[in-house]
Amino acid sequence: MSTSQSNKWMLLAPLGVIVALIAIAWGVSKFLGGVLPEEKQTTYTQPSSPAPRLVRFPATPNNTTPRPVARKTAKKGTKPKEREWVGKPSKLPPHAELMARANKKYRVNPNAPKLPKPGSKHYVLKRANFKRWADLPLKEQGARYAPNVNFGRPKGMRITELEENSFIRRLGLYKDDVIMSINGRGVIAPGQAKEYYKRAATRSRNLTISFRRGRKVHTIDFSLR
Repeated sequence: MSTSQSNKWMLLAPLGVIVALIAIAWGVSKFLGGVLPEEKQTTYTQPSSPAPRLVRFPATPNNTTPRPVARKTAKKGTKPKEREWVGKPSKLPPHAELMARANKKYRVNPNAPKLPKPGSKHYVLKRANFKRWADLPLKEQGARYAPNVNFGRPKGMRITELEENSFIRRLGLYKDDVIMSINGRGVIAPGQAKEYYKRAATRSRNLTISFRRGRKVHTIDFSLR
């Protein structure tokens, strides 16, 4: 009887040891689970977009920004200077400023030669004296003419003789000058010129004579008063 009981306890002893080990392991795991911190869960966040870039423009009449100016320490009882404005506004209106910029961009070369001043070819002529001369006969007007032929066609009349003190000499004409037109009307004969002179003396306010001297054509304008 004692032998069977001892065999029975020998079989139950390992089972008790296993149960004890399992209990110890369970207790240790529970103890460690309460002491150790919980694992933190990591969450994925989308990266934020970069901040917008700040662009700075230079100061213009319409975009003037204040900038602090370095100044000395203000004395006691005095106020420090206020901030000055960078870039003074233009005094020109918008359209004038655009024109000024365009002129500056397409400016004339300063080394270019200057244009000569136009000569004065406008004179004043007394109407009474001019009318008195226009009414004279052709022989007494102090000049003689001949038709000027160019490529077989008459074009103006040439002064062949001219007295020094004649009225037409006082108008600025010389010998060998070719009178082309009087008040815009073509002239090819002395009688035709005399008629235009008389008409200008009585009906027109101006007397305009176009003539050729050498290879150049000139125009003289007289105001009849």
